[in-house]
Amino acid sequence: MLPSAVSDSRVHNILPNKIDTDFQFSRASAATRVNHQGLIENVGYFSDELVQNGNFSELGSELVTNGDFATDSDWVIPAGWSINNGKAIANFSGGATGRLTQNISFVQNKTYKVVFTISDYEQGNIRIEFRQGGGNTISGDYTGNGTYTLYQVADFNHTQLSIRGLGDAVLKVDNISVKQVDPNDDWILGTGWSLGDGVASRTSQSGSSLLRSNSFTLTVGKTYKCTMTVSNYSNGGVRFATDNVGFTVHSANGTYTEILTSTGTVFSLKGNADFAGSVSNISVVEVQGDKPRLDYDPLNPTCPHLLLEPQSTNEINFSEDFTKWNLLGVTTVEYVSDLVNPDGSVGGYKISGEGIYVNNGVGMTGAPTSTSGRSIYARTVSGTGSVQLLSYSNNTNNVFTVNENWQRFELNSTAIVPANFYGVDFRGASTTISEIYLFAAQSDSLDIVTSYIPTAGAAETRVAETCNNAGNADTFNSTEGVLFVDYASLSNSGNYRLICLSDSTTSNRVFIGFRLDTGYIYYFVIVGGSTVASHITSTTSLNFSKVAVKWKANDFALWINGSEISTDTSGSSFSANTLNTLQMNEGDGAGFDFYGKVKGLATYNRALTDTELYTITSTQYSAYSGMVAALGNYTIPC
Repeated sequence: MLPSAVSDSRVHNILPNKIDTDFQFSRASAATRVNHQGLIENVGYFSDELVQNGNFSELGSELVTNGDFATDSDWVIPAGWSINNGKAIANFSGGATGRLTQNISFVQNKTYKVVFTISDYEQGNIRIEFRQGGGNTISGDYTGNGTYTLYQVADFNHTQLSIRGLGDAVLKVDNISVKQVDPNDDWILGTGWSLGDGVASRTSQSGSSLLRSNSFTLTVGKTYKCTMTVSNYSNGGVRFATDNVGFTVHSANGTYTEILTSTGTVFSLKGNADFAGSVSNISVVEVQGDKPRLDYDPLNPTCPHLLLEPQSTNEINFSEDFTKWNLLGVTTVEYVSDLVNPDGSVGGYKISGEGIYVNNGVGMTGAPTSTSGRSIYARTVSGTGSVQLLSYSNNTNNVFTVNENWQRFELNSTAIVPANFYGVDFRGASTTISEIYLFAAQSDSLDIVTSYIPTAGAAETRVAETCNNAGNADTFNSTEGVLFVDYASLSNSGNYRLICLSDSTTSNRVFIGFRLDTGYIYYFVIVGGSTVASHITSTTSLNFSKVAVKWKANDFALWINGSEISTDTSGSSFSANTLNTLQMNEGDGAGFDFYGKVKGLATYNRALTDTELYTITSTQYSAYSGMVAALGNYTIPC
């Protein structure tokens, strides 16, 4: 596949060179590929962050003047209070009370962060009050030495701040600060919602209520990636909502990400009637589209393939920060500032110890299931070497060389002995290596190993991708032709995975694919709902295979890697102008999406000769340009 063959949301046809015949590509999340330099690279694009103050940390300007009591000005000082040596001193040992006040304007229903320090405490307590303007907002009692933080909602448009000494208070106050939380009014709080230390919290109420963003609007019909963290959960549920229409309910602590199509213009978090908990780290970005991934084999960096994968989740919460792992038998985990990682970034981790092994029990939502695929990048301090990885008893499946230093180690579910993720396991290995560099650990939610999904504190999901709807009725010759593909599967397991030329239904189609659970290459020609030719091989395609199916009335054939595998000399063909679309699914867009690797995909508008079929499927031609040059039909410049 040519590097110029893809662009935003399209896989381009070379012939005919018309945009309305291109494949339409879709994946509503970012994903990674290996580029031609052998580096892991993120592919995918979203809008800039739409949410303002998504972590509820923005504060307004300081409202208190002389909060450090450097002078005795700016405060109204009653009997029982004094200001001296940079502190406000309360002395009410006689049982009187008094308020140290300053005129400050507060806004009704707005939240304020109040910080102050009590020192030289002897007895009694103080309260923070917002006063005047129709009533008072009063805090609880504070007693004892310490620095205190209070989030208080103004019940009225108050005009005064008060520090009230109560009863027999004998103590000192210093460094009082008052700042409005969410000063730009980015959030509108529904019933029961309040803002606190980097979170928005809600207590159980009699009805559902919204925490509504006031900083941006959604567009109906557009797709958005929404993320939030739920903490301090005790009851009920919370969900993303657009114009009060809620999506999936979340009823536990955790970080949640959803891809949503907006049904309204207002973005909210909707707390159910009994929801009690906190939310933070709110993020909304528009999914503007995505580029197909041309993935490169580091050992053959000139010939990429289109990579198509199903949805998978990296269940490891910290895929690159190994200080967050539960390390067993490890002497040190050391950050190395000049380590060049497989993605080209600088700075990573060295694990040291004798007979070390790394077990990820911390930073997960639970131990990965026994059906997950595992992978990790590793290298010795001096470069690649004899390293045993991902194994409990010498059961690493695959080792791939990334460059002169790094290797990727992979293990699928059939070889997993323990349920836990063992990133490095030297037990039983004949090696003297005592330190190693690690990068990009992954435990897939699938039973196969997929491309790397970075995480940084929570599991992350790469959603499924599709590539369909190429061509039209004018593109294809229905009565005879050849469907050719140079492809490989991701695994022998899984559902049917098909590449299909059809009439947008399953009644008229030619498809090549991988069989259910076996990965065997097979083909079918179905005309008017009846099978007229087919063959199921016993050839799996974890490695690339060049496959061609020829169809013509009473002349059908299957070729694989330069050999004729099957022929059929009986059967009808399609009527003219029947076939109108080339799709990587069962033909009607409804199921059996193709997942795998595709180097080349072509249709020919005549039934090729055996010599030509040998030529296009022969393994002697490593690239499309070599094949077409051999056919003599086209000249492809280098």
